[in-house]
Amino acid sequence: MKEEESRFYALVPASGVGRRMGLAVPKQYLRLAGETVLSLTVRALHDSGIFSGILVVVSETDAWIDEETFPEGVSVVRRGGETRADTVVNGLETLSGGAVFPASGSDWVMVHDAARPFVDPADIRKLRDEVLSAGHGAILAMPMADTVKEASPDRRILATRDRKSLWRAATPQAFRLSELLSALRRGTEGVTDESSAMERTGHPVSVVPGSTLNFKITTPDDALIAEAIAESRLRKHP
Repeated sequence: MKEEESRFYALVPASGVGRRMGLAVPKQYLRLAGETVLSLTVRALHDSGIFSGILVVVSETDAWIDEETFPEGVSVVRRGGETRADTVVNGLETLSGGAVFPASGSDWVMVHDAARPFVDPADIRKLRDEVLSAGHGAILAMPMADTVKEASPDRRILATRDRKSLWRAATPQAFRLSELLSALRRGTEGVTDESSAMERTGHPVSVVPGSTLNFKITTPDDALIAEAIAESRLRKHP
């Protein structure tokens, strides 16, 4: 398949329970200005206009997904795993099986956290352009703005790191479907994101600068910030 014919699919692992949030529902179903985090996330991916299909992977026991309404081209499967990496593997296997979308191993897949609802569609298109130009995987990331300290277990500062070469990894993370699936099947211990699995197996990965609004909702403070952003956007575009 020629690069210009390459298709892109989005994979959204959404089977987490969000224990750190202490909510009655998983964080992907937290409502921001009347919409769920998951709905906002999927819409941002859809609005990029680059995907041949978007696959959302939820837990088999998910009690909330049936209340969601997604745009055309979005499919949901109940194949969540014990860990995020397991869920991603299950989603990749679903894509490669061709039962939901006509995906092939040479197609590109962008894995995106369900709890990053403010990803900029323009950044998604930048990520697409990067992988097509470079011919290998890439991730959205933000340059490190804060001074970074390395500390011992007892919190004594050991060193100050040069932040010029440091980036905060975000998502989407884009790779060839077959290559990412192969890398993850080699084992997921110590794998914190898709990029780390690809790096471990010797694949080059580039960073693409993205918006700082593309943060992951992990704590109650994150949820407060996300609510303020969503309310502000609703006022501007009611």
